Amino acid sequence: MFEKISQWFDRGNPQASPVGKQCDYAGCLHLGDHRAPRSRDQLEQGRQDWLWFCLDHVRDYNAKWNYYQGMSEAQQLEERLSDVVWQRPSWPLGDQGKAKKLYQEFDDPLGVFEKQTRPTQRQRPSNQQYQDMELLGLTDGFSADDLTKAYRYLAKKYHPDTNKDPDALEKFRTIKDAYERLRSL
Repeated sequence: MFEKISQWFDRGNPQASPVGKQCDYAGCLHLGDHRAPRSRDQLEQGRQDWLWFCLDHVRDYNAKWNYYQGMSEAQQLEERLSDVVWQRPSWPLGDQGKAKKLYQEFDDPLGVFEKQTRPTQRQRPSNQQYQDMELLGLTDGFSADDLTKAYRYLAKKYHPDTNKDPDALEKFRTIKDAYERLRSL
């Protein structure tokens, strides 16, 4: 047999007022067509036990009703934080914040996924590379950023379109070749 699991399956439609129900406000003779909760506990437990008021009195009741009445600030905060996740338990994704290594052994016959090893130290520059460094105004231990800055500065300075010196084209080609050799270092 089907087991009732929530307020929405109890005793039909909770929106419909009982036929001929008088307003629950003391001394009112109008029909009670509008429902209002009796207490916060009734809402949390899902009980279908409502107060029925006429329109004027339900407005007055709702204006005065405070869901958080009788709760401390800590309880109110806890309630609001619980509402963020729809009163469901929540926890961090993964292994409760612990770092987990995801290493899996598998067969790699072509060596595609083998760990690439890089030299820990730079190779010693050749005599040509020392001359190139001197041409570009660099010292040993320069960074890629330093190389790029030096090349751009000299390329602008000696570019044949901006420099009308007859030796500018040859100087520009020498700087470009030096830059290409130093990029691999």
